[in-house]
Amino acid sequence: MTRYAFLLLGVLTSGNLISQSRITDSLTYQTDSSYQLTVAFEKAKKADKNAAYPVVTSTNLKEMKLYKTGNNKQLDKIVYLPKPKNRNKSVVMFIFGGGWRSGSAEMNHHLALALVEKGYTVVLPNYPLSTHMQYPAALYKLKHDIAFIRYNAKKWKVHPDKIAVGGFSAGGMLASLLATSGAGMYADERIHSNERSIVNALINIDGTLSFVHPESGEGDDSEKLSAATMWLGYKKADNYKLWEEASPLTHANEKTPPTLFINSNIDRMHAGREDYKKILDRYHIYHEQKTFDTPLHHFPFFEPWFTPMVNAIDHFLRKVFRLK
Repeated sequence: MTRYAFLLLGVLTSGNLISQSRITDSLTYQTDSSYQLTVAFEKAKKADKNAAYPVVTSTNLKEMKLYKTGNNKQLDKIVYLPKPKNRNKSVVMFIFGGGWRSGSAEMNHHLALALVEKGYTVVLPNYPLSTHMQYPAALYKLKHDIAFIRYNAKKWKVHPDKIAVGGFSAGGMLASLLATSGAGMYADERIHSNERSIVNALINIDGTLSFVHPESGEGDDSEKLSAATMWLGYKKADNYKLWEEASPLTHANEKTPPTLFINSNIDRMHAGREDYKKILDRYHIYHEQKTFDTPLHHFPFFEPWFTPMVNAIDHFLRKVFRLK
């Protein structure tokens, strides 16, 4: 039994006890490889005939290291370290998407290399998928990854208060929940101080900000169980409080970090964004938004969207972290 055994089905939060209405259909304990870049690329070509895989050089990459946790790949992480003379002392932890049940850290390899070229240290974490563990297991693991970054800050020559978390789709939602939940949720005794799991900037790429917002398309179980229902373990009507708790918008407040929104023109992929921005404005928290006029949800992986997306991330982080 690994040290993450507590994340199994027995994980409970905020008094949400496992009951007979809990749905465990997603728990196949088998890898779900349904979300693949090859399939996404076919859709990209249909959306834009000029779509192409990005070509990224790696002249500034010093080391790419895999940190393994036992035999469970879902608990691993990949760290990309720039050459020391070109590091800008900032870290980007970027979380992959795939409906909380598919995908892997390797999907964002090109993004990691592109950010390394600009001087960022990059962490690509894997996390427990709904095929093996349901909510909130992923959040506990990802919180620990943030603390891991701070633990290694001196060795990696990065600033412990210049940690950005970002993600695409389900990963964008997870990144947003990490950023808005602060030190009070999804932490455990292994982190020692919950303050070590706080992030300093957020990059949300087509990730929903609320499961319960009127704009949200999550939780439609009319034809089959939705990805959100399988991850959360309950239908929305059976445990509305849990769906609300898992929504980043619920927790946005004066401590929410500066935020960059990068979106397609698919409305449901940024459910709750405008209300979230109103909260940021109320507390004078800096935010930016870049919207690509494309109906392609998978745009972050391919040109002609990849390079301007990377530039937008770099511009935002240089501003909020005051980088040269």
